[in-house]
Amino acid sequence: MNTDRDEQLERYKRLSAHRTELRTIQVDQINRFDRLVVTLSAGALGLSVTYFRETAGSFDQTSTWCLAIAWIAFVISVAATLGSHFSSQEDMALEINYLDSCISDNSEPGGSKNPWNRTTRFLNILAGMGFFAGAAALVCFAILTLF
Repeated sequence: MNTDRDEQLERYKRLSAHRTELRTIQVDQINRFDRLVVTLSAGALGLSVTYFRETAGSFDQTSTWCLAIAWIAFVISVAATLGSHFSSQEDMALEINYLDSCISDNSEPGGSKNPWNRTTRFLNILAGMGFFAGAAALVCFAILTLF
């Protein structure tokens, strides 16, 4: 009888520790990735807009298209990061609720089917791709402008 109680207590501690770990990962993920992508994308966007404004009218059509593509990609990157922030919050909230129900039902977690997890991953990939596409287009603009 005491063994069952000890096993339940051990299970509770294990699930509670996992829940705490998920919360820590959630906060760390949001703070690092989102800050980095938004900072780099917004910085590149701001610098390129300033450069374009200072030298407006002195670019050919091809280089202007490269700059427009860079701006669009950077805006997509920032928007995807903001969307990722929201979906990550929903992802972790749903996962924490799932673990809470496992604790209260005295059941083992069997892998929840969390749709927000896939959405968050997609938006994170889109944000990263948007940043790299914007950076590549900005490099193309710089090469066409300088040479």
